[in-house]
Amino acid sequence: MEQYCNWCGKKIETTSGICSCRWESLKNIEPVFVTELKDKECEHKFILLETIRKSYYENHCTKFVRIDRFYCEKCLEQKETRKEDWCRETPEWY
Repeated sequence: MEQYCNWCGKKIETTSGICSCRWESLKNIEPVFVTELKDKECEHKFILLETIRKSYYENHCTKFVRIDRFYCEKCLEQKETRKEDWCRETPEWY
């Protein structure tokens, strides 16, 4: 099956599927490093990665700990929320 370039309309001769007119423009692009991407503002979209639940018994009371870990699917930043409480009964959020 013959492929034609969307930019110049010529038949694509390379196996990569990229026309020679695009190769010339791609040569001038400077690489973007990860540090440059982190410096820019990200519109975070956090997704739950895992939930860790722990409990410790001490002095007739139990310490309940819940740790939720999230990651941003756009910049891969990680965030962690932690809830702790000493209770005799299991809290609702646990």
